[in-house]
Amino acid sequence: MHMQNKCAMNRARIQLFTTGGYLLLQTVEAFLLAVGGSITNLLYPYFIQQKGWQGPRFRRVQLYDLAFGTSVLVIINLSIWTIGAELLYPRGMTVESLDDLANLLTLVLGQLGGPIFYLGVFAALYSSVIGNAVGNGYLVTDIVRVCQSREATLAGRLEVGHSRVYHAVAAWCLFSPLIWSLPGMPSFIALTIIANAAAVVVLPILCGGLWCLTARTAFIGPAYRNKWWENTVLAGLFILSLWAAYQSVIAITNALYIT
Repeated sequence: MHMQNKCAMNRARIQLFTTGGYLLLQTVEAFLLAVGGSITNLLYPYFIQQKGWQGPRFRRVQLYDLAFGTSVLVIINLSIWTIGAELLYPRGMTVESLDDLANLLTLVLGQLGGPIFYLGVFAALYSSVIGNAVGNGYLVTDIVRVCQSREATLAGRLEVGHSRVYHAVAAWCLFSPLIWSLPGMPSFIALTIIANAAAVVVLPILCGGLWCLTARTAFIGPAYRNKWWENTVLAGLFILSLWAAYQSVIAITNALYIT
């Protein structure tokens, strides 16, 4: 998850403690759609492949790796909730920017709180941007490889050292975000809304693709093909994803006019 997305989500969480009219259901719904609809969910398998963790014998390692990453996110999120309940609510404070979060840690840790927070922001942004650039490079390179191949291709470690596609995608992911630093660009909040909403737009593709793969015997085999009730559930989720994508387009349009 990008640092901008984390800040926006944490801001929404903190508002649960500071505003009585904030709807919890809408907050939870937004979190689920932002995470479940992210195209970055497709990148994780490529990092596993590049590590060589393929086959049943690496299943335990894969589960440990996923559990560790999830546990870290849970700890961070619970920490933000605790800070919001303990510090923000009694003071009537709200979080509008990264500076507000830095000031919040200054209240807890003293003068070292601000520098520690900004070092954390730098580390999160550095790892997030680098990780997404590498992962999207893998994804697009694999798409090109599969589309150009006339025969069935098996999943495996990608050789990207001399791939022009990989380097072009990675460079775009690294440098294109700099456009948001130009004068006159939308605000931080607008950028966060656009980034999250744009990720949800692809949710119908993810949901529809998963439904197609698991519903056809040619793709998954007769033993694991969806049962009728599983197809019913996926059909409902696909309809929900279409609605979410439509709402995301509206959110992006509105966010572009935020000053």
